[in-house]
Amino acid sequence: MLRYFLISLCAVLALASCGAGAEPRYIELMPTQAVEMIGKDTGLTVLDVRTAEEFAAGHLPGAINIDYHADDFARQLATLPENRPVLVYCRSGNRSGKTVPLLRDLGFADIRHMNGGWLAWQDAGLAAE
Repeated sequence: MLRYFLISLCAVLALASCGAGAEPRYIELMPTQAVEMIGKDTGLTVLDVRTAEEFAAGHLPGAINIDYHADDFARQLATLPENRPVLVYCRSGNRSGKTVPLLRDLGFADIRHMNGGWLAWQDAGLAAE
């Protein structure tokens, strides 16, 4: 009986671990880590999901803007190259945090999320456009 239980437990754990790595992951970055990535990764897509007005007031170097509240937000995300790494941010991390699963669902495998968003970037005194 114990042997049957142990074999069953091993089988369940083996199956559970197979699915654990199947879903693309994302990496949380601090603003100082994000600025390093922006400086050395020329294939990086820097995605700002704030409103156009927020974006116009200042944004990360090289960022593109797709408004999280736009009716066609998911369609616009789908136009981005999914084979390139993407760094997503917003004002505080709320909208960009909700964007991460959408990017995963669209097939993006290399997703970076900036902790604290634009506010943390400004607090760190980092350069902006």
